[in-house]
Amino acid sequence: MRSRPTPTVMLAATMIVAAGLALASCHKAADPAPAGQLTEQEITPRDYFVASVYPRIASPSACGGCHAGTPNSPCNDSSCVFIADDGEKTYALIEKIPELIGTPQKSPFINYQHKDHGIKLTADEANVLGIWLGMEANARHLPGAVLKAKNLADAYQQFGDCMNFDVFTTTGMADLPYTDTDFDGPCLGCHSGGQGSLWLAADPRSTFEQMRRFPYLQKFVVGRVDAQGNFKDLVPSGRIIEKANEPCPPGADGCHPQFGLSSFGENAVQQFVNLTLQNLAAASCSNGVVTDTDAGLPIADGGGQ
Repeated sequence: MRSRPTPTVMLAATMIVAAGLALASCHKAADPAPAGQLTEQEITPRDYFVASVYPRIASPSACGGCHAGTPNSPCNDSSCVFIADDGEKTYALIEKIPELIGTPQKSPFINYQHKDHGIKLTADEANVLGIWLGMEANARHLPGAVLKAKNLADAYQQFGDCMNFDVFTTTGMADLPYTDTDFDGPCLGCHSGGQGSLWLAADPRSTFEQMRRFPYLQKFVVGRVDAQGNFKDLVPSGRIIEKANEPCPPGADGCHPQFGLSSFGENAVQQFVNLTLQNLAAASCSNGVVTDTDAGLPIADGGGQ
């Protein structure tokens, strides 16, 4: 059997688990939490802007329609033209305009209210802008910047504190405990009490509250270090997804029960972890902004005209 797909990320788990689940597999080898740290090349705010922000704001249907200085544009003077024909040139223009680069809470990119209240950022645009501005605020040591974690333990605490229950349920994480193994029943049969450093209970709130604590949140994120071996930041660990692909050699004893994770399950984990990291970087943990562009979720008035 494979994991039960759910047709929409808004659907919460409602399945009732039958009595008499096979619990013999609970005594198999526990899944050790990752202890290592990952090394990754430095990504600067400029890099992130060019790769992730510019493609989203440059089109005529986004900021480019008014802020590229095109003929007949309502905005064509140097104070409000900040879109060029590539990301690097656009970044250079933005740096020349005072106050555009600020904390996510203050920058006009997110907080400006247009006279036309129909002009609003999409959730995806607001999210990448928030991440970028959070990176800029930290790099430039701006007042109100998110305090950078001093060590791995501090970073884990920040990630757990930033986890948002609405994001947890909306992305579909509440369904994860009902993922079926091949022969041993749903995952919650063994992990409802935190076995193997993974807490998957029938009650979504219980699962959420436990998974935001150490050591369980290591299933979501792992530390990254710089070239000198000093703690840098957190990145997705991918441990839950990788576990589904972990082979058991023929004749081996003590392997984790085999299971398949549906594309819905993988997406739920990836979206939840990435969104929490993004909210942490942008100081928007309480907002729980969802980045599903297909959802068309409205946000507060924003933009830059």
